[in-house]
Amino acid sequence: ALFIPTDESRYANVEVPVAVTVNAIYNVYLLPQVGGSLKVEGEHADQTYVAGQTLIVTAMPDQNYEFVRWNDNDKTNPRRISVSSNMTLMPIFERPIYTVNVPSISENQGSLIVTCDGAILKPGINECLKGSTILVQVTPKTGYTVQSLTIGGVAQTKYTLVDHVSIDLTFAQIKEDNYTVQTELSGNGSGLIRLFKENGEPLLPGASLTKGSKFIVVSVPEPGSELEVLEVSGATLADGIYTVTGETTISAKFEKSAYQLKLDVRGEGRLTFSPQQTNYYYGDEVAITASEGDLYRLVVNGKALEAGEKYTITGPTTVYAKFIEREEIDPKYINQDVQSYVFDNHYHRFDVSASGIFAYFSTN
Repeated sequence: ALFIPTDESRYANVEVPVAVTVNAIYNVYLLPQVGGSLKVEGEHADQTYVAGQTLIVTAMPDQNYEFVRWNDNDKTNPRRISVSSNMTLMPIFERPIYTVNVPSISENQGSLIVTCDGAILKPGINECLKGSTILVQVTPKTGYTVQSLTIGGVAQTKYTLVDHVSIDLTFAQIKEDNYTVQTELSGNGSGLIRLFKENGEPLLPGASLTKGSKFIVVSVPEPGSELEVLEVSGATLADGIYTVTGETTISAKFEKSAYQLKLDVRGEGRLTFSPQQTNYYYGDEVAITASEGDLYRLVVNGKALEAGEKYTITGPTTVYAKFIEREEIDPKYINQDVQSYVFDNHYHRFDVSASGIFAYFSTN
């Protein structure tokens, strides 16, 4: 090692032997991918590691995703790594595909519409992603009723896909003095109508009941939607229970819930929203930035955000923003005298500076 003094006119350079141990340093980049996240034990913020250091990396798939392998084809999870070279490690996540078997229906008996996340499925084998919503809508022809309807062997009209499933539907001719009970959905929102017999037994839309039979209607709006209108024809209502008087239709209109952003702004500043609109709906993304003032803190529904970070609307939303309030300091409180200090018999200018935010005060 070579020691070089600050004043070479008074001191000579000196070479001093120093024993050093050199450890190899490597970069290990751990990159999360779409469909999941990473949990790392022993991680360094600068992603730099000494040779031999141990990392334990766990790939954690999001809902409806599965971990398949790492980018180097290793399938171990969690994975223990002893650092010995530069490397980039990425997990591979996939969303499984399942089949939905839709039956062929005689047009003389009725119609069947099956959707997978809104896309209409054809009779036969269809492929859908895990977690997709399967909806079944049945409309019997005049003189027919739904005798049975199952998804995956269970009587239901809505199903979240977690495995291969078959839809089974059987129509039957309506008996004398029986009437069909059907549902109709409309509006820009989404939801379901569930029907139950008086004894609590589920009643499938399109099934038939005898005149005088009683049933209960339950509306189930999806998140971000609300029931706007519910009308029932062919039945009378008393104490929350309907009584069949003829061919019965339950019409429900679901609309998307509209939300306005409630603002709580402290200090001198102004927020900008992108997109800028009067109402936001469930699932909308909005980015919030400061167009004026120095933004110190931004919190949306209790969640701290960085300026410009997107927030997903899921209900009534309150935006809290704290702006830095600056005050001019009277010069009389500032010592303007030039200060100096002596080092090695030389005068030096004494400059002190600081930057940052301390207790809402910014110094520079």
